[in-house]
Amino acid sequence: MANIVCFSTVGLAVYKDNAIDIEEYIASLIGKTVILQLEPENDDPHAVAVTSDGKKIGYVRKKDNDDKNIYGLMMGCYRHCRSARIVGRSEQYPTLITEADFSDVIPINVKNEKIVTRWTIEKIKPEPIEEWCELVNVMNAMLTLLYQGTATTDNMRPLLDRYKRLVITGFSKEFYDDRQDLLEMLGKYKDKDVAIMQEEIVELSEHIHNKETRNMAFGFIYETISRKISIQLNNSGATISKTDVEKMISQMPKLFIPTNNYNESVSIFLYYQRLTRKTLLHYFYTKVLYDMIISNESDENGKKKTIRNFIIGPYKDEWIEFIGVIIKNKTPFIVGCMMRAFVDCGVLYEAQYKHVVNTYWNFGNDDSYRNGFNNFAEKNCQPHYDYMREIINDKKKKLMQEG
Repeated sequence: MANIVCFSTVGLAVYKDNAIDIEEYIASLIGKTVILQLEPENDDPHAVAVTSDGKKIGYVRKKDNDDKNIYGLMMGCYRHCRSARIVGRSEQYPTLITEADFSDVIPINVKNEKIVTRWTIEKIKPEPIEEWCELVNVMNAMLTLLYQGTATTDNMRPLLDRYKRLVITGFSKEFYDDRQDLLEMLGKYKDKDVAIMQEEIVELSEHIHNKETRNMAFGFIYETISRKISIQLNNSGATISKTDVEKMISQMPKLFIPTNNYNESVSIFLYYQRLTRKTLLHYFYTKVLYDMIISNESDENGKKKTIRNFIIGPYKDEWIEFIGVIIKNKTPFIVGCMMRAFVDCGVLYEAQYKHVVNTYWNFGNDDSYRNGFNNFAEKNCQPHYDYMREIINDKKKKLMQEG
């Protein structure tokens, strides 16, 4: 029985020579025979690469891979490779229409392990970040307008602009599926002025799939949830034990255990897992809590914790030096106000007096420091706090540009 599988080859712009125009490049590939092969070392373990003349030109589109079990078919092939033919190009996207004959292949059924979690830490309630809630509302509005045939440029434009701003935070399976639905419904819409908006969604794809964009989005979500947890703990006075967090970790597969430091491998891993929004939220809360607990433990040499242990993300040396310069010769109250700005800007998990003293010097009274940290607005220091946030955010931008 014939089994000709048609799919899209994507990612062409990433692998082509920069000197070649994308349209010329696509035209040059049509009619060629290519080789499909697996990449077990890829961050997406089910990725299927497309190569031509021994060079990678792109990948089988993930949705096609999942829907048509192309990975499972490849697992049944000799050397897990298969020849295919490029038969055309998409009219809407810079992608290639590709066909492969799997008629003689017995597919291997690959069972994706579904990750389901149940929140067990009663002292903390996971709250989705505001951007996720807004993204859900915006997407619901756009898809409803398109489905009912009431979409116009006037009611779609503000929604689409908001969506483009929020979409990089959408790591979850629901957000991914909704984006595919949006692309399809826009492409088929009767009003051509609305339908052409599909091009804007297509242009987002390269931005969304960019590694730096994913890392920035992961960092933003991580920092936002860190602040949410800090507020909950400060308001309730509750403490979370390592045992509490380990119960959550025990529900998750080995690769999902958040023992990695803050780095890009985590964001890439999450991007390809297509976790549900609920599970993704549990992941972030568990990871942040785990990192907080680990950061409070003594290091392997039994040394006291310093501010370095509470810095979120990279550039630890730069932040240690920067903070030292900023707080030098300041009163304990002003230091407290300054350190609160570092926490609220997502540079630090927390900034207890003892950790600041362990890092720099004994600059005075703990009570005065905590007063500045917690009550700066009541003591007419709001302008100073706001100015500090501007300085810190400028420093973050500079570090990212240099890094």
